Amino acid sequence: MEWIFHIGIAQSIFSAFILFTKKHKSQADGVLAFWLIFIALELIHMLLEIKQSPIHDFTSNFGFYSLTFGPFLYLYVVKLTQENPKFRALDLVHFLPYVILSLLHLAFFTNRPLRLDGLDSDSGWFILTMSRVVLLCISLSVYSYMAIKIILKHKKSIQDNFSYKSSQNTLSWLSLVIFTFLATYVILIANMLSGNLVQSIVKTPHFIPAVGLTFFCFSLSYFGFNQPVLFQSVNPLEAVKDSKQGLPYLSDVKSEGLLKRMTAYLQIEKPYLNPELTIQELAEGLKLPRHYITEVLKSLLDKNFFTLVNEYRMEEVKNRLLDPDYKNDSILQIALESGFNSKSSFNAIFKQHTGLTPTEYRKGVK
Repeated sequence: MEWIFHIGIAQSIFSAFILFTKKHKSQADGVLAFWLIFIALELIHMLLEIKQSPIHDFTSNFGFYSLTFGPFLYLYVVKLTQENPKFRALDLVHFLPYVILSLLHLAFFTNRPLRLDGLDSDSGWFILTMSRVVLLCISLSVYSYMAIKIILKHKKSIQDNFSYKSSQNTLSWLSLVIFTFLATYVILIANMLSGNLVQSIVKTPHFIPAVGLTFFCFSLSYFGFNQPVLFQSVNPLEAVKDSKQGLPYLSDVKSEGLLKRMTAYLQIEKPYLNPELTIQELAEGLKLPRHYITEVLKSLLDKNFFTLVNEYRMEEVKNRLLDPDYKNDSILQIALESGFNSKSSFNAIFKQHTGLTPTEYRKGVK
């Protein structure tokens, strides 16, 4: 069953190459590419052990690759959800456990095979192995928790920044991938502590962890390639932090003037017809700092960006349903052309605003 290792290794390296050579890659793409390289190294390490290759003795000096997966997960989520993310030297601190254990192995157990299963009676080796298990458990738990926490916080901000919801901007796909990641390493750790019980069942060492890592790699590659940058680059002058918590940026007169300007822009230019409209794009269209729009919406309308834009889309739908020029168009076609990005979101918002289904409403207006 070694084929599963070859598939996982090939997919990891190929995906990393595509990300590294991507024309407009983000920092998140870079983190993901390095993560995939380390997944490949982990699978290669397992495969070399199965083949009892002499190279395995040397690669064991750096075989604590799984300790990097938690930090990569955390940094990937941070770089995706952060506005204007920047590389910081502090980011490398997360990889210290991997570096320290590798140095300890080099110092005291050079070229001694590092097995991914079972324990050893040698006291020094036992301590190193158990340190690896303990650190891996802590790393997986802490970094997965921090990643999920960031995703949940990000989801709460969706309606202030986006006019739509999808698995990409809510990062729901990443939550599923995280659980796959955790399940894989729960099996791996249980296998290590049980003296490689899995091998006695499937007859191939590391088969189940390899399956999990390969599936994890394919999922991460597929969704990672399709994951857009969530936040466009913002001019530093516009990225003003509200250091006056609770104090308005704008006077009431100026706020009302900006609201009129924004309303006219929405009615004339109809940017809401773009199903993936963001508050940053609206701000650029109005040539205003983004936080001005947020403040006007909250102070004068008590609405978020998501609600405002979808109200305009709703009015567009209702106008088209009354317009004889659109009588032969399906409701779904009208909804999509009005800026909604899916049938389910349109139906939910329509029902919420009118109390009727789109079909019932159309019959009523006829």
